[in-house]
Amino acid sequence: MKIALARIIKFVTWICVFSGYTQVAYANVLERQFMPQVSIFKDHSSTELEIRVKESNHAAQYRSSVNSFLPISMPFNVISKTGTPIDYRLSLLLSQHYCGEGDGNNLTGLEPLTGVTTTLDGKDLALVGSGQSGSEGYVYSDKTEQEHAISLSFPEVSQLAVTKQCYGSLGILAELTTF
Repeated sequence: MKIALARIIKFVTWICVFSGYTQVAYANVLERQFMPQVSIFKDHSSTELEIRVKESNHAAQYRSSVNSFLPISMPFNVISKTGTPIDYRLSLLLSQHYCGEGDGNNLTGLEPLTGVTTTLDGKDLALVGSGQSGSEGYVYSDKTEQEHAISLSFPEVSQLAVTKQCYGSLGILAELTTF
């Protein structure tokens, strides 16, 4: 298999800020919603294929009852710019996630947020070269336009008596393939 020179990389970021307090005196569970922003911050152009996102901002809700963010699903299309069918591979180049205490530029105790899982169209997607399921990406054949969705699922993120900020980045690579 040969890989053509046309490559598109889309980077997606997400950020979350929340603070929570546990009060033992109350028996009812409080649900809090936080709407983090997900936006593409870097494009590489190609004359042959394009990744087109339906929305550049997405929201995830934090549920205090499960101490986690609800999954984020980010739909996008891969389009042949020439109108002729193409074969391409989608893979994950970057997946970094962190949480720290504080807000803005005053974060302390910054630590990796481990346990974030990524799927592409419902199938496991892992970093290229990691050896995990989905690390080789997925090939799509004979397409002029194809809809996809990349989703993030989050581990438990406990609330603290201080503000906590979580953020992360994903890099998706689309590259033409020839057989």
